[in-house]
Amino acid sequence: MRRATTPFCHVVPTGARCVLAALAALAANAACLAAAEVKPAPASPGALMDYGSLMTYFVSLPDPLKVVVSKAVVVRATPAITFCYDAETMALAAVWQGGFLDMSATCVSRIVQGTGPAPAQGDLLLDSGIGPGWAQVGAFADPREQSLGQLPEAWVCYRGLYRHGTQVVVAYSVGDCAVRELPGAVGAGSATVITRTLRLGPSAAEQRLLVCTVAGAAGGVGPRAQTAPGAAQGSASTSVAVLAQSLVQGTAGRTVVGASGAPADATLRCEDGRVVLVIPAHAQPLTVEVGAWAGTADGAAAAGQAIAALPAPVDVDALCRGGAPQWGPALEVVGTLGTETGAYAVDTIPLPSANPWKSWIRPTGVDFFRDGRAAIATFSGDVWIASGVDQTLAKVSWRRYAAGLYEPLGLRIVDDVVYVLGRDQITRLVDVDHDGEADAYESFNHDGVVWPTYNNFAFDLQTDRAGNFYYAKGALNTPVGLPLQSVLCRVGKDGHGTTVVATGLRQPNGMGMGPHDEITVSDNEGQWVPASKIVWVRPGGWYGYVGDPPHYKKDVPAHPAAQDPPLCWMPMAVDSSSGGEAWAPPGWGPLGGQLLHTSYGKSSLMLVLHEEVGGVMQGAVMTLPLKFASGIMRARFSAADGQLYVCGIRGWQTTGAADGCLQRVRATAKPACLPIAMHVTRSGVAVTFSSPLDGSAADAGNIAVSCWNYLWSSAYGSAEYSVSDPKRKGQDHLDVTAATLSADKRTLTMAVTGVVPCMQMSVEMRVQAADGGAADATLYATVNAVGH
Repeated sequence: MRRATTPFCHVVPTGARCVLAALAALAANAACLAAAEVKPAPASPGALMDYGSLMTYFVSLPDPLKVVVSKAVVVRATPAITFCYDAETMALAAVWQGGFLDMSATCVSRIVQGTGPAPAQGDLLLDSGIGPGWAQVGAFADPREQSLGQLPEAWVCYRGLYRHGTQVVVAYSVGDCAVRELPGAVGAGSATVITRTLRLGPSAAEQRLLVCTVAGAAGGVGPRAQTAPGAAQGSASTSVAVLAQSLVQGTAGRTVVGASGAPADATLRCEDGRVVLVIPAHAQPLTVEVGAWAGTADGAAAAGQAIAALPAPVDVDALCRGGAPQWGPALEVVGTLGTETGAYAVDTIPLPSANPWKSWIRPTGVDFFRDGRAAIATFSGDVWIASGVDQTLAKVSWRRYAAGLYEPLGLRIVDDVVYVLGRDQITRLVDVDHDGEADAYESFNHDGVVWPTYNNFAFDLQTDRAGNFYYAKGALNTPVGLPLQSVLCRVGKDGHGTTVVATGLRQPNGMGMGPHDEITVSDNEGQWVPASKIVWVRPGGWYGYVGDPPHYKKDVPAHPAAQDPPLCWMPMAVDSSSGGEAWAPPGWGPLGGQLLHTSYGKSSLMLVLHEEVGGVMQGAVMTLPLKFASGIMRARFSAADGQLYVCGIRGWQTTGAADGCLQRVRATAKPACLPIAMHVTRSGVAVTFSSPLDGSAADAGNIAVSCWNYLWSSAYGSAEYSVSDPKRKGQDHLDVTAATLSADKRTLTMAVTGVVPCMQMSVEMRVQAADGGAADATLYATVNAVGH
């Protein structure tokens, strides 16, 4: 236990809740230090955001702790007192006074790359060091390698939290014992006693809670009347107290701890620098209130009196049944319908950006309830629900549904319940009392490991027909070999068990799930990814990302000699940064049944054609003539109206102008002549259109075909290389010797010389529809295999 009077500083983020020294040898530390020591930037759109009484994030604790809590649950227990729990170990990592979190230098608050953790603001009151917050078989030794990831579920398991107004109850289990904990504080003269109200379920085993650490503690255990250190160990009646001697910046200090409501044979002990509350096995639920204080000797008496006079504990269970709404009435906006000049129009649903909490609305996930209401997640940690998403968009009402989530980048609604994917976990949000706000933030699955640096995101959230969940995890800025990185994950429909479906992903910002459980995932150009791409996932497939070069230097990790080919590569000019995919339902205009892809980098929507040749999938993309306000990266069809909704944000490497957008792509029932199929053979290329072409399309002079390859390497991206001469940079231009139309004039067959497998083929067609409308199209294809 320590008390600090010096300002908090950023520290090197060194692992999922691990000590600085444990990973100091990693080469990434220098980069992490530079990122963590970024000074607060000028005010940004998110700088004034009211995060409320809860934030889940990666948090740097102050000297002398020198740790980063990778999965921190930070609760403002009172306006002045903040608790920080470690969701991986269920330790109360630290309590401080005077502030909350400094989010100003994080990417939650501003558009920037290379940010670090959020530092605590204020003066340290108490801490529990590192490692488990509860003992197993009487021991606190941390079994995790380099203190990474979750403790075994049979030891401790974070279950989530409950919100009741500004109060937050943290829920977890310790062995067979269910725990609900309410953080709080009471005054002790000019100082503060922190309180932990624990609602403990029945337990067949003894439980040992780490209350706090006391460096160099000397002292013992005894009844509260004992005022001198060195007392012998004793039993408790209704309360017990320990007075431990410590050093606070060279001055003899005192630590006072007490517990009320514990069984008569409960004890408080000093063990190896820890103050431990031992609770015997019990057949009935218990409510135990622990009070703790640290400071100089002259304040110990007042602290002891405050602990002795702790008020009766509140009914913790009652706080888990919902409370009065926190965020007030709905905010109304008026949508804008797009001009219907073609087969599809883009409508705009304004975001609730002008809100009382100055919440920065940057949508990162969207889905729909059965009644047509929409829910969005935002990068700054909110979930908002929109009503009135109808044909006219004349009166759309937004309500803040949840807040404090950990950089969510995916949202899915199942049976009208919202699931959100953050960096820490999949959270199930439940409106317990049906007042329009989430009261329970359930930890549905938290198997993922967080490397506490910028860019270690978890992307998208999809479900298959059996109800299993899927998300993608990149490995940018991450050590090679860290569990559940660079992978596509499947989580059981009940939240249990995480299975790796495919590997070799760098920064897979988006997925798609087809009507027959076809899985696609996109990846972004960078090291070991020569161009952005869409992958048609093969279970067990490896898709080329070896690892982040700064983390392995010259020692390139072992990897397969060749990667599974993607469905389609995309040139930088076409898609500089990919988003996710969506499958259009039948009847959605001329593109019904087709696969669609979002480009975050180019703020565009693309048609994705696909074919299977010899058991290998391949395809092509074409940018649709639609404009979007921001970098769209999530797409979802609403069952209520059958239309496509896309959302995204502005940040780095995107042409998007707005900070965020939610827009609808509406089928207008107007005609269009668009490609809907492509087939590549050794003799040429055949493209089928949604409606007949004009006879003039059968002219080879209106068609241009070229091809090229990329170089797969640790370099960032790749130049274009000749297919016929791999050492030469540039494209191969292929001769188009003839063009013919099918009898129904919908399929244009082009005779092309020199068609061979290639990473990229461009097919440019200057053609006209039979009704006189425009039908020009440029397809960017990948030819993994050549058909007959």
